[in-house]
Amino acid sequence: MKCGYDMCSNLGECTEDLVKDKNRYYCKSCFEERQHKTEIRAKINEMLPKEPQTTVNTVIKDLIHTKKYDWDYILYALEDIKKTNKNLNYARGIQYYLNNIELQKQYETQKNIEKYNKTSKDGFETSDDEVEFSYKATTPSWLKIM
Repeated sequence: MKCGYDMCSNLGECTEDLVKDKNRYYCKSCFEERQHKTEIRAKINEMLPKEPQTTVNTVIKDLIHTKKYDWDYILYALEDIKKTNKNLNYARGIQYYLNNIELQKQYETQKNIEKYNKTSKDGFETSDDEVEFSYKATTPSWLKIM
């Protein structure tokens, strides 16, 4: 069956995991990517309501497919721009903030914290119990010969 997403990573053919949305079928990964793009588009339209939709779509496509930015990092950058009241005059200006090294470090630490919290909830528990080790000193066998 043919995938309804124009940027399908499976060359337009749906794999075994199909997702139906309205009248179209999508690969599961393509459907997730499509949903993330709509989320990014909504955030950009909220921040820049007068920006033409074609420009917003081009910027999103360029950032995700050409520049290879992770969609989660783009959402994190948009939230940071909104939270810190940074100046964003046009959609292409998002790339300036995505190239910011400090923002990249913040994102990596945030991602590591989330990963740590997720693993601690998955059954890996830490305890504060003290473990006692004892050392028993023995004489080496070569000293016994002397």
